[in-house]
Amino acid sequence: LLLIPGLRSGSYAVVLLGFFLIGLGFNCEIVAGNPMLSALGPVQEGSSRLNLGNALGAVAQILAPASLSIIIPASAITAQARLPYMEGLFLILGFVLAVVAIVTLVFRDVDVQTSFQSAAAQAGRRWFPPGVLMGFIAIFLTLGVEAGLFGFFRNFVEDPSIAGFTARQSQIAFTVYLAVFALGRLLASRLQKRMHPSLHLLIHLAGAVLCLIVMILAKGMWAVTALMALGFFVSILFPTLYALAIENRGERTGQVSGLLTMGFAGCSLIPVLQGKLADSIGLQYSYALGFAAYGFAAIHALRLFVQHSRKAQITA
Repeated sequence: LLLIPGLRSGSYAVVLLGFFLIGLGFNCEIVAGNPMLSALGPVQEGSSRLNLGNALGAVAQILAPASLSIIIPASAITAQARLPYMEGLFLILGFVLAVVAIVTLVFRDVDVQTSFQSAAAQAGRRWFPPGVLMGFIAIFLTLGVEAGLFGFFRNFVEDPSIAGFTARQSQIAFTVYLAVFALGRLLASRLQKRMHPSLHLLIHLAGAVLCLIVMILAKGMWAVTALMALGFFVSILFPTLYALAIENRGERTGQVSGLLTMGFAGCSLIPVLQGKLADSIGLQYSYALGFAAYGFAAIHALRLFVQHSRKAQITA
C-alpha cells in the first residue's frame, strides 16, 4: 500500500521502502511457509508438496502479465497514464493479503509443531550438518544459474548469431518457457510420490547438463529447444533440494530454512558473473557456468541417494 502514496508524490524513498517491505514479507513467507507446507503430510512426500506449491508460483508468472494486459488498456503508454490502474491493483492486492493474514492468524488448526518435534531425535546436535551446508551451496549455485536463464533468455534467443528472434517472438517464447517450467514442477509433485527425490534430482541434473551442451554448441531452433527443455529440467531443483535439506531437522527446521533461503543471494551474484563471462567469451559460452553448479548439485544428490539406499537395505 505504500506504493500508492509513493508513486503519487513521486517520492523515491517511499517507493523504495514499499519494495523493501514486499521483499521482507516474501522472505518471511519462504522461511516459514515452505517448512509448514512440507509438514502438512507424510515426511517422504514433503518434496512432492513443495514442488506443487512452487509450481503455482510459476503459473502466477504466466498469469500476471496476461492480467496486466487486461487491466491496463493499450492506450495507456506513459507511466502517468498507467498510474490510476496500478493504484487500483495495489489496493486489491493489499486487501487480499490482509484478509489472508487475518484468516491465517484466526484459523490455526493445523499442528505442524508435532511434525517438527517428532523428528527432533534425528536432528542431531549440530545446527548445520554437512547435508544442510551442501544443500545450501547447491541451492545458491543452481538458483544463481536459474536467475541467469530467466534474465538472459531474451538476449539468447534474439542474438542474431544464435536464433535471431524478433522481440515479439522472444516474448512468446519466454511465456512458453514459463509454462514448461511450471509443468516440470507439476509433474515432479506426482513423480516424487513414486521415486525418491534424490533419484529424480539426479535424472533432471543429467538432463540439464545435456541441454547445456546443446545450447552452447548448437544454433537456431536446436539451441532454443535445448533452452526450453533446460527450463523443464531445472524447475525442480530448488523445491527438491530444499525439501531434502529440511527433512528430519526437528525443532531446528526454522533455522535450517533461514539458511537455505539465503541461497537466493546466488540470484544476485551469479548472473553478474555470467554477464562478465558473456562480455569476454560470448553469451552462448557463458552458460558453461551451469556445469559447475549442476555438477556440485549432482554430487550432493548422489550422496543423498546412497544414504537413502543404505537405509532402505537396513530396513529391509
